[in-house]
Amino acid sequence: SGHMIVRDVTVRRLEGIVVHLSLKSILILAAALSTLCTSWNVNSQVPSSMNDGNARLTLTGIYPRPGEVVSQQTVIEAELTYSIRDFAPNEYQVFAQVGTKTEGVTTDGSYPAEGYKFITEASGKARVSFPLRYVWRDLTVKHPPSVWIVMTRREGANTSKMVAIAGPVHYAEAK
Repeated sequence: SGHMIVRDVTVRRLEGIVVHLSLKSILILAAALSTLCTSWNVNSQVPSSMNDGNARLTLTGIYPRPGEVVSQQTVIEAELTYSIRDFAPNEYQVFAQVGTKTEGVTTDGSYPAEGYKFITEASGKARVSFPLRYVWRDLTVKHPPSVWIVMTRREGANTSKMVAIAGPVHYAEAK
């Protein structure tokens, strides 16, 4: 899986899915632990083709629920379980991505680097909080939004590889 730098965005390809991440986002992770207001069991184990065999990511709850109306003020709260066979500290991150108008391409928009942290254990639970305001006005984002949760492994100072993905979760917008 190759990558290329386009201005300040690194584009990565894994099994036909491209993820746009600002370089600041690559260096840190999104297990931004915030309280999950309402949980919804989605029972959607990620297809094994979307995991690299070393890492597994499963969406166990999300708020708002799929199909609900969201707006610029909405904060997506996702609850996940994960396991990483070859775990090493300061290598793995979990964070949200939103679909764009380009098929198979996602973005985290202007989400601040401080919101991302590294996973600290080989397995467990993670919560990702993602305010849609960071992508809402991005002209490349497809509306109504769809959200994926991705796990990456750092491979270098400014590069990482997607190793697992959960989603998409599709939402609606007010007419």
